[in-house]
Amino acid sequence: MSTPADLALARAVAATEPRAVLLAVLEAWQAYPSVAIAELVIAASARVATTRELAGPLAAKQAQWLEVCAAGDPIDVPWLLEHAITSRKQETLERLRALAKRDPDPRTSAALIERCAKPELRSHPPVWTLIFSILRKTRDRRVLPRIGELHRQLQPVTEFDLEHRGRLLKLEEMLAASEQPPPPHPQRELLEQLSQRLLADSTAIAKAATAKTAEDFMAEVWAAPLDDGPREVFADWLLERGDPRGELITLQLARARDPEAPACAEMIKRERVLLVEHHRAWMGELEPVVSKNAYVFERGFLSRAEVPWRKLAATPALMTHPAWATVREYKLASEGEKLCDRWLDHMIALGAKRV
Repeated sequence: MSTPADLALARAVAATEPRAVLLAVLEAWQAYPSVAIAELVIAASARVATTRELAGPLAAKQAQWLEVCAAGDPIDVPWLLEHAITSRKQETLERLRALAKRDPDPRTSAALIERCAKPELRSHPPVWTLIFSILRKTRDRRVLPRIGELHRQLQPVTEFDLEHRGRLLKLEEMLAASEQPPPPHPQRELLEQLSQRLLADSTAIAKAATAKTAEDFMAEVWAAPLDDGPREVFADWLLERGDPRGELITLQLARARDPEAPACAEMIKRERVLLVEHHRAWMGELEPVVSKNAYVFERGFLSRAEVPWRKLAATPALMTHPAWATVREYKLASEGEKLCDRWLDHMIALGAKRV
């Protein structure tokens, strides 16, 4: 007797359109959530491109994202996930709540577990509560190896770090204890046919797997902080995704090249608006150790900073973070020199000046 997963896989084998293949293998995974079928979903999804842009003011972008999510088209899932996390807490919560209402999807778990590698929303515990709720609901055992890697990569520094690691451990325990789907298993012949069709030509999958992330672009900027080239490439990548930081980088690069341009006053005004709203998020992991009232962004990145020495001394892991490479001037109270001497040596090596 054919199972629901078999019937869906058979439709995928017979389908000629990439969209139909994706819908069928996703239905098969929802009927039988195995690792093998999850990989087929990822491979089929890589062959179905959706092109959308978030346009207009913030409220319009939010309405657009929520409308696409509510429509429930599985093809839109990668796009939804790409834009699910924003620098605004309330927007992000609304988007995650909308995602949580959708049927489980292995693409969702794959994307959200990567968010755990870069916990930029440290001050928003409800966001992480939702992320881990979705990960538990999906019960995707494929993320177990990634959780193990995160344990090794994430060094607990703050209370948030400890809580974050604790959540990862609980998720790991739950997934490790969960059993593989019980028999009857899907027909091996159907799985083999689809694997040969979707996985033999790995071009799309390799492209997706090696696609750059924001962290990759930032690493290139940090590696060559005096070069505008990596910043321009990053700005273009951000603008394609509707990220306002792309606008900041573009504006500041243009103003740096021609500070006497007639439009500079308007540029500065727009930069201030962007920074008022996003500067803490754009400081990234350095945010906890940079004064909230004494900072400057230039060419899209933190360039001057006053550093509260007690906070820096309490977070030694941040003293040699690569993000300091863009900081050209810094201020540190003299009484903090002894406890922050390793950081001072690092800044001197970077060529930064003390003011």
